[in-house]
Amino acid sequence: MSTSDVTDFEAAMVASWSDIHKKSALMQFILLVLHEKPCWSAEIRDGISALSEGSLHVDEQSLHRALRRLAGNNLITFTSGPAPGTGARRKTYQLTQTGERVLRHYLQTTLSYARSSRYLEALAAVVE
Repeated sequence: MSTSDVTDFEAAMVASWSDIHKKSALMQFILLVLHEKPCWSAEIRDGISALSEGSLHVDEQSLHRALRRLAGNNLITFTSGPAPGTGARRKTYQLTQTGERVLRHYLQTTLSYARSSRYLEALAAVVE
């Protein structure tokens, strides 16, 4: 079945689910990107796109709102310094120890099904 085979109602349903998924996945993707290395916001946005293989795009406002929320929960921290070449101030974000533990626990509990071979087989059976 191609995406052109869905009705308007079905497309609207998927769009609604996609919006909910994007909002919940954004925090996870930010933490995953920062697990690799400290980054500034454009690098985080690019990292999200790379990790999702281009499936998840985030606008600046949503990204910065999520970064503020994560910092407010002590899952990430940031330093502010001059950007190379321009001298403009830029924040570099990194995971805190709490952020590392929360990410690990989330992946080991809530998202543990995502590594299940049965789950992956079920996904493959639907999309093939």
